[in-house]
Amino acid sequence: MTVDALIKKIAKAYSTALAIRLVQGEDGPFARVIEHVEVDHGECRRKLILDWHLPTLAEALPAEKSVSDPTFVKAFNEANPVLVVPIHVMRRGRLMTDFSVEDQRGEQLYVCGRTEWAERTTWLLKVLWALVDIAPNGLGDYQRNRIALAKRQYLSLPTLGKREASVNARKSILKLREASESGLLLHPGTLERIEVLGRYIAARHLSWVHLTRHPGETVRLTLSYRTRFAAEYPPAPPKGSPLRGRRLFHRTVEWARRVVGQEPFRFWVPLSMHSFCRSYHFTMPSPTGTYFKEQRFVLHNTLRQPQKDQEKALGKFCAENDAQTLGDRDAGGPVAHLYGRNLRKAATNDHLLYAYAYVRERPPGTTAAATWLCFFSAAFLWLFYGAWDPLVTSPNAGTNVTALFVALPGFASIWFSKAFQQEIRSRLPLVNRVGLLLVGLSTFYALVSTMINRGGVTAPDGWPRFLADSFSRDGVRVFTIVLSLWALFLFSRRVLFHKCYQRLQNSVVKRYMS
Repeated sequence: MTVDALIKKIAKAYSTALAIRLVQGEDGPFARVIEHVEVDHGECRRKLILDWHLPTLAEALPAEKSVSDPTFVKAFNEANPVLVVPIHVMRRGRLMTDFSVEDQRGEQLYVCGRTEWAERTTWLLKVLWALVDIAPNGLGDYQRNRIALAKRQYLSLPTLGKREASVNARKSILKLREASESGLLLHPGTLERIEVLGRYIAARHLSWVHLTRHPGETVRLTLSYRTRFAAEYPPAPPKGSPLRGRRLFHRTVEWARRVVGQEPFRFWVPLSMHSFCRSYHFTMPSPTGTYFKEQRFVLHNTLRQPQKDQEKALGKFCAENDAQTLGDRDAGGPVAHLYGRNLRKAATNDHLLYAYAYVRERPPGTTAAATWLCFFSAAFLWLFYGAWDPLVTSPNAGTNVTALFVALPGFASIWFSKAFQQEIRSRLPLVNRVGLLLVGLSTFYALVSTMINRGGVTAPDGWPRFLADSFSRDGVRVFTIVLSLWALFLFSRRVLFHKCYQRLQNSVVKRYMS
């Protein structure tokens, strides 16, 4: 074999070896991954920074004797100024937009098209199927033809759609298993490895890029793309959830928030590249005017369980796999930071990892304004209730009182104009919206009661008597009591929110100042 032919063979084998490392994920090909996620309006924007020390030719291909020769390595680097390497794995069927890869200089790297990535992924499948080609067998023509058909189906997986690829992977493995039972002698574990890789490729897409680096060098790459994401619809709970009795209440509250147009305050974000690195760092900014009250990693099978059970399950997983997670006690800021190490085992269906974040309005926020508005409205209603007879029955004072109540909604609009002019208008807490609703209803009720009891409205024929009687002093008292209780409730929440925010800030400051 000539030197040029050997260089081409080694280049192809090197790319395939990197792909095998990426697919298996046992060694964590990337040293560090920093994933920055932004979630907003049904869209998830991801930016991943990968620190990658490319293995040398001898590390990637230890069985090749020529890669240990410095002269050959020099000739290889001169003949291959650009390496084609796999960089990202994505499940098929997911819509991705604006996918781009940059190096540390900010230059855009070329991402292989469908034809090229399918060809290189096929090389990956051929590596394992070569163990079948060299296996001794005493099969007849029928079984040989079935093995040849299984090979064609297996190698065609990268060029097929997700559903058809899954069917072909299952059929090819079934034919190969029948052949092994009929006399095909495979090395122990070969059939299982072929099956795992086939199912993996049938469900996932490998992205390949042209990288202007040589084996053994260190590179920092930046990936960015957008996907669809609805934060207000969390993942479906697993069967046997312990929150079965409380789920109805949570669903009712979530439904009420959607009805009034409130943006979600809980986020379950699936992680992207934690299983391909040794050190993982997750960051996520909070929406405008909010801060992170809670932040932590959560296993998929514990998404709807209580916090203590989630932490216990994650602690057990870390203990069994020599993993470590940090950042769950650093909540309280506008950006969530979570750290993980050796999370490569969290890539199976039972151990998929999510980043859970719970945001809350930063104090004082609109809660303070809603509290004072309810207090002032309740005080005014108590005054109106106490002076009902002279204000309502007197022929001289009712017009001025009516004008005051008409102006009250205008005062409320001015009070909340600052909040509604900003982007946090859709994240006003539900209790604040209820307070505004009570203020408006009490204003309307007092206005109509004043007009009816002063005889400003003539009831038409057939007017139900109970409607006229319902707008009375007793009704004003009921609205006043409800509004007063809600004002006290908002005041208690205002105090609790402030103490919670102060406690989180103090815990972080003390940890770094000690």
